[in-house]
Amino acid sequence: MAIEQKKNMMHYSSLTGEFYNSSQQAKLPADAVSITQEEFSKLMDLRAKGKIIVCNQSGYPIAVDPPGPTAKELWDAHRIDAQSLLDQSDITILRCAEHGIPIPPEWKEFRAKLRSIVSAPSEDPSLRIPKRPEYPEGT
Repeated sequence: MAIEQKKNMMHYSSLTGEFYNSSQQAKLPADAVSITQEEFSKLMDLRAKGKIIVCNQSGYPIAVDPPGPTAKELWDAHRIDAQSLLDQSDITILRCAEHGIPIPPEWKEFRAKLRSIVSAPSEDPSLRIPKRPEYPEGT
């Protein structure tokens, strides 16, 4: 059943998560609640600043901070950073090979630690990005 509409009123439906203008909609969702144009404008301003629109317990729209990243998202970003550093370190290893310079142990250790992050089967907070060693002399 549609709610009674007033001309030029804004409405919010918690079921659809959408706003509706009563002057442009033939029917509104049954759960739609009326809000003023001022409230609508304020919510749009807050959304433009990064907030998300949800409904409170009464079904009225409110602006809240978006949720932070999940543990998996943080781990995936950590893994991507480690892979990027590992890829970049390939240049140093190639330069060592081109110049006949033995790969320094600290570079081997650096790369091994990065590989352990990249290949870890699940999140492991003990696996931190190691500090990049100094470039080997002669590269």
